[in-house]
Amino acid sequence: SNDALTALDLPALASIGGSLYIGSNNALTALDLPALASIGYLYIYRNDALTALDLPALASIGGYLAIAGNDALTALDLPALASIGSFLSIYSNDALPTCEAEAIRDQLLAAGFTGSVDISDNDDAGTCP
Repeated sequence: SNDALTALDLPALASIGGSLYIGSNNALTALDLPALASIGYLYIYRNDALTALDLPALASIGGYLAIAGNDALTALDLPALASIGSFLSIYSNDALPTCEAEAIRDQLLAAGFTGSVDISDNDDAGTCP
């Protein structure tokens, strides 16, 4: 939690064996982790100004991915994501079109994901490109 944090830029970070929690940073507008390819657990929550989540290299999450309560979030881009160990949870992101979350789910299912999924309380009326 850091109300003054506006950007998190870690361009060389490629792997985290444990967990990364990014939460309650009300001014955070930019999250830049372009090289992150694998992580144990990723939880992105209550970052009120964050509008997009772009993790182009992220391919594997050992445990779970949770994206919740990010009021301004409108886009998810995780093109390399192929595996999550236990569950996918994308909920209570008021501006995020539900179809954005469903696209991530469908991408994982096509890659053989068999874990739990919770997609709820996002913007059901929103449209996707």
